[in-house]
Amino acid sequence: MVRTLMAGANVPAPPSESERSANEPVRNAELHEPGSLRFDREHRSTSVDDTIVITLPYSIREITGVGRVVREISRGIERRGFGTLWILPDAPGSALITPPARTVLHEIPVRNFLVFGNVALAAETFRKLLITRNRIALIHAHTPHLQTLAALFAARILNVPCVVTFHGIHPRPRNRGRRLVLSWLESLTLRLATEVTAVSKATRDALRSPRIRVIPNGVEILRDDRTNRDDTRQSWGVTNETVLLFAGRFAESKGLEVILQAVAKLVKEERLEVRLVLVGMGASAEVVRLREIALTLGIQSRIIFEPATEDHRRFLDGADLFLLPSYYEGMPLGVLDAMMAGLPVIASKVGGIPEVIRQGVDGRLVPAGDANFLAAVVSELVRNRILRQEMASRARKRAAESFSAQEMIAGYEAVYSRLVPPSSGKR
Repeated sequence: MVRTLMAGANVPAPPSESERSANEPVRNAELHEPGSLRFDREHRSTSVDDTIVITLPYSIREITGVGRVVREISRGIERRGFGTLWILPDAPGSALITPPARTVLHEIPVRNFLVFGNVALAAETFRKLLITRNRIALIHAHTPHLQTLAALFAARILNVPCVVTFHGIHPRPRNRGRRLVLSWLESLTLRLATEVTAVSKATRDALRSPRIRVIPNGVEILRDDRTNRDDTRQSWGVTNETVLLFAGRFAESKGLEVILQAVAKLVKEERLEVRLVLVGMGASAEVVRLREIALTLGIQSRIIFEPATEDHRRFLDGADLFLLPSYYEGMPLGVLDAMMAGLPVIASKVGGIPEVIRQGVDGRLVPAGDANFLAAVVSELVRNRILRQEMASRARKRAAESFSAQEMIAGYEAVYSRLVPPSSGKR
């Protein structure tokens, strides 16, 4: 059974009126029957053609950059009077990305399909769009995926505009058949979409399409306040050590093994007092693999694992350097979060990262996969507190001025405004 519910509902029955709170959309959400599309009448208009439908192939029960971008976009367009409907896969666990209170979720139980989960996601997305036809002003699909093709075909049938956002370029599979399928997905998406956006110039350039509009990712501007620093470090058992932090998905593509190798070099060869905090989530096999690598390298006592959480600012507050030696990226929100929190970033020179970090100004860029190079750069900044502080100050200033959520939302609103008639929504 497909679940359609108000933002993040995870309860067996609707709450009472006294329990509802717009500030607590996950705990106090309103459950609806499958296939329904009722909005909270206290907050929402019931006029037709006022819903922006957003499709994404990631669950809100996992932390992803795409999910966070979608949340910020939804917050912005709901302030303009539109409703938002998210169509996405389900997953076990509680919500790690809280949608805005007026967002409707349509979660598709793809985990019931061992092999054809993506096909099931695409088919149900297509069906949901067709039965929701009278309320749709625009469809916004994210990443090249079978679900995105379903959204594009539905948009053609319904005669509504469809925007597609590329959040980076997927690495080319070694299997020739899979490479051809991925290239076909990308080319068909570019051809069918009403508008195409990319999160970085690197993504646009890789796709080689002049019609792509670049809208850089952005994050919320936070106060320059690290009041949680002492408490966070105390919870880690850290006193004077330099804390290196990674926050993101535990996957080989993120270069976590490279980080562990670099830390081993710093501890064993350079005798530096450092601790590594890994914040995130991933397949259980990957977590086991990382722990085994740390044990083999003899640095298990220097590593702290923290589970993924929607509010990870306190972890940033306790850190001194942020590391992201990924093999490929679009424009990672983890880097922007760290810069906004006033942390120098050491990251790979891949994807859109060089568009954010200015080499030696507000961070350092390193080649992907080179543990020795990463260790040397980390060592330099660990030993030079003044340089770290200068980079931290410039990093925060750059993030606030050039990569804010407000700027990102404005970019998407400009795209929507060109495609949605002025009579739609409440302006």
